[in-house]
Parts: sequence; structure tokens; C-alpha cells
Amino acid sequence: MFSRDIITLTVTPRIGDDGLLRKIREGLLQGDTFIVKGMVAREPLIRLRDYLATIGRTSLPNYLRINEGCPNFHRLNDSDERSYVKGCFHQFVFFPWNQDIFRVFDLFRNVFHLKNRLSLIEPDKFLGRKPEDECTSRVAFQFYPRGQGFLNRHQDPVNYHQLTVPTVVM
Repeated sequence: MFSRDIITLTVTPRIGDDGLLRKIREGLLQGDTFIVKGMVAREPLIRLRDYLATIGRTSLPNYLRINEGCPNFHRLNDSDERSYVKGCFHQFVFFPWNQDIFRVFDLFRNVFHLKNRLSLIEPDKFLGRKPEDECTSRVAFQFYPRGQGFLNRHQDPVNYHQLTVPTVVM
């Protein structure tokens, strides 16, 4: 699906603003793309980005299947045959049941709340320490190496658990 319009919101939507959320939801269903600025504070993102770069340089990557209780992990994907969508990137994945020093689920809580409200579900749905309805939230950071990084075109599933997949550009 290609974007019909790209709409930049200068005011961060509040999860209780039903009228604005309805307009955004309708736009998403019509193929619009929304850019929302200011959802996450800049300074913690910079510290987190630097931390991830250090992890990427100093530890062994490892691919893990997403299962309840699996640890946070990072991996290198260079057209890995196990990947559903082919790409070349370095990925860092966090799950809500694990402890992490940056508390990424607190950092991105507003993003998850907005995503969930747009999907007509409770703001904290899927953010618990156990999967709900066979779904869980995760935070996945991708770094695409200059000159070789890519992710093949694809569409993430739209179902009761998500109308849209938010992307945070750092």
C-alpha cells in the first residue's frame, strides 16, 4: 500500500483525544502516512543509540526466535534465510518481560499507547510481562549499514493487535 498523503502533526496526539484519533485512524485506513514529532525525548534516545552502537561493536550477535521469556538480543541480518523479509541490517530487540537499563518500554510507552488506541484496544494491551492473545509488544532497532543496508518491501500484518506499526527515526 502506498501513502496517499503524508501528514505531519505538530501537536503530539493525546490518547484521550477521541476525535483526533478517529481522524488519524480514518486516514491510516485510506493509506495516509502520519509523522508525529516529539513523542520521545531526544536525550534518552541519543544515550540509547550510543549504547546500542557499543553493544553492536563489542558483543557477539545472536538470532533468537521470538518466544515467551526469550532474552533481549541483537543480531546481524545479511539476507538471513530464516528471515521472513530479506534485508541487511543490524537489529537490537527488547521484550517487556526483560529488564534493561534504559527501560525502553517506559521510554516508548506513549508510542505504544497511541498505536493501541488507534487499533481500538486498551492503551497498555500487550505491554505486560506475558503475551496476551498470542501477542506481545517488542521494540526493535534496525541500523542499516551505509551502501549495503536494505529491507525488502513488505507489509506488516494488520489485525486486531495493530492497525499500524510505528517507526521512530533516531
